[in-house]
Amino acid sequence: MVIGHIPREMLYMILSYCFELGINTYEDIARACRTNKVLEVITRGKEPCGYTFRRFLDDSPHLLIKQLFLGSLVDLNDLKFLEFLQLFIDSTDGIVRGSRHYTINNDKIKAFELLNNHNLLHNNTKTSKKILLEGLKNILKENENDDDIEKLTRLIKRNLDLFNKRNYNSIPDLKKILEEENRKTISITFPNSVLMKTKNGRFDFAFNIHTVMTNNKIMVTGLVSNKANDDNCIEDLLGELIENLYLLLELQKKYGQRRNYKEIEQALDNAILVFDSGYFELENLKSIDKHNINAIILSRKISRQINNQIREDNNLAPKNKNKTNPEKDSRKSLKQVPEGYICKNNKLLKLTRQWEIQKRDNSQKELPEQLRENAYVYTCSGCSKCPYNKTCNLQTVKDIMTPLEYEMNRKSLKQRYQKIYKHRFHCSEGINGYLKIKNGILNLIGTTTTAVQNEIYLRGLYYNIIRKTNLKDTIY
Repeated sequence: MVIGHIPREMLYMILSYCFELGINTYEDIARACRTNKVLEVITRGKEPCGYTFRRFLDDSPHLLIKQLFLGSLVDLNDLKFLEFLQLFIDSTDGIVRGSRHYTINNDKIKAFELLNNHNLLHNNTKTSKKILLEGLKNILKENENDDDIEKLTRLIKRNLDLFNKRNYNSIPDLKKILEEENRKTISITFPNSVLMKTKNGRFDFAFNIHTVMTNNKIMVTGLVSNKANDDNCIEDLLGELIENLYLLLELQKKYGQRRNYKEIEQALDNAILVFDSGYFELENLKSIDKHNINAIILSRKISRQINNQIREDNNLAPKNKNKTNPEKDSRKSLKQVPEGYICKNNKLLKLTRQWEIQKRDNSQKELPEQLRENAYVYTCSGCSKCPYNKTCNLQTVKDIMTPLEYEMNRKSLKQRYQKIYKHRFHCSEGINGYLKIKNGILNLIGTTTTAVQNEIYLRGLYYNIIRKTNLKDTIY
């Protein structure tokens, strides 16, 4: 199959090489095809333009791209590298080409409607912009004491280039996204992306990219989400993973050499899913419970406790969240164990009381018991002879959480699961680190949601091909 006069295989080879170089715009890829010696060999005298790559990512059926990606798993499975003992899940932000300065919100929609009612929207010429500014003066004169009109005119002057006829034609679609997704601001150039605080410390329009990988550092699933954090994401992620395993089974039967069909069928039943602590949230826990998945999600406190232990084992200073007063005693400073907490005098605070708290949400009759918030009180019985007895304010500790959260905490504190969790960093961060080739940031090439979804699986395919080479080197 070809896009224009360029075969898809050639386009993928070009994109893979550009992934490696960290080139992340269609125009720069097209320019590299004319100047880069390696790409000149791949293109064999052809000069694809930026629009060719745009069409490749936009128009390629997502199922086809996904099957190409899963083909790498069939290959790895035939080599006996694909195992489903543990699956590690993490997320990273993928920054898109959505301008932070070219956005729309409810106030700007009102400004568009005001200009349209007075026939003042410009068409990007100097004359039409001048007419718009003159028209604003007349509007202000007619509404001299109207603070709302004055506010809108100031907004229009600050963002004059935004208020053109072409952007006004997009308002119905943009308004629909604002209402349906309950968002305050969206990018006009990439409305499906979401404004989030990214790893570079600033706010950018981006997607949340969730990846699932095996303990052999093989990527098995990638999910593109426009949720700014990991809350309420596991339901969609499990749906994508289940679909991928089903398609993998079909491809293995059709093209693979191994006949370990039962192993693939029962992958989710037998695997332990290890999530980053950002996924510790009630809706996510409900999804795990609903699908009866064997999973570990550490709360941020327990995760910080384990990470500090790893830092101490490597002769590094532990991180203290209480930066203003690191010596201050707080519940965060207590070590958590399955039976309760350990105080700084190395005494155990045991669970002594538990009750369902009086809360409006808890009064809903249809709410299951495991989702009703409870109070869990831990008390130390050896305080009388403790040297910190007079100054300690942690003789009793109370946690508020649902039984579902409580059971997940107890499970994740077991030594067996903590040992597994420690492998998460080099598995998940290894793949995410590879995706973020340039300056530790993943800049996505795609300019539509479909293009980004296809791009993530093409990047995953390229990663798995390289990973297969690395794994084969270890057995010879």
